[in-house]
Amino acid sequence: MRFVQLLYPAILGTACLVAAAVFPTRVKPIGAQEREPERVLTPVEELIVRDPCPSKEAISRLNQRLQKGRENRRRLELLPPALRPEIPDIGGMGWALPDAAYWRQIPAQARNIPADWSVLPAVRYNNTQIDGVREIRLSVQGDYDLWLLRDPLHELTACISVHRPTRRVWFMEITPAADGGWLPKRSKDSCYSCHPSGPRLIRPIPELGVDLVRISQFNRRMLSYGACDFGSSVNTETRGVANADDRCSGCHNGVDRGKLYAIHDRLIQFKTEQELTMPPLLPNAR
Repeated sequence: MRFVQLLYPAILGTACLVAAAVFPTRVKPIGAQEREPERVLTPVEELIVRDPCPSKEAISRLNQRLQKGRENRRRLELLPPALRPEIPDIGGMGWALPDAAYWRQIPAQARNIPADWSVLPAVRYNNTQIDGVREIRLSVQGDYDLWLLRDPLHELTACISVHRPTRRVWFMEITPAADGGWLPKRSKDSCYSCHPSGPRLIRPIPELGVDLVRISQFNRRMLSYGACDFGSSVNTETRGVANADDRCSGCHNGVDRGKLYAIHDRLIQFKTEQELTMPPLLPNAR
């Protein structure tokens, strides 16, 4: 894939900071028992924590993209079901093992998903890549951070569990069980294609109701893991060749952030050509 050199404009994050000032939010700290793993963030990561939102230029572009997507979705909804295009289905989460075998390997504590999410710290924002309001909550289960996702538009409920001491990460799409708990659900798409580092950072449009303070807390915690360890889960055949662009590999080095491969091309294109958050501008160049 051909990359275009895109750097943050000097006004990066201005929209976020203005929104935080106009709509101040009092956010309770995540808590001492839920403190971040001990890892000093890089200057680039600190910049992302401070300014999680895209630039003003990118926000305008993203809003246009979202509007076109919504218009297209409304047109498709008018078609008879038989004429609507089918959603691609790769037959699971895309790991080296079938979903059922992958689920059996997940430690019990990593899948100890609470039945009631209402008391957990949360953020809500619009997903600018595929549209739809997303809700992210954090449940801490001993040494595991469970990142819980609800996306009603795409009928998606999921969990990403990170073992903080080792950075081992596990993915689950889930559905409610009859006893009030949760059961694993077969996915239709590859988790790894959008999550090369583990939990994905939240880069929202600063709209009314978007909790920028909590988002910064969540992003700091996610960044503190560094590149998560997928074990032997990644399918090396579908992963493709390694990304060779040195503007990416400076951060996506397998330590700070996960290495990038051909499977991530769609995500890279969105980040560099639509969201304009990558590659980031170093603090001393601001």
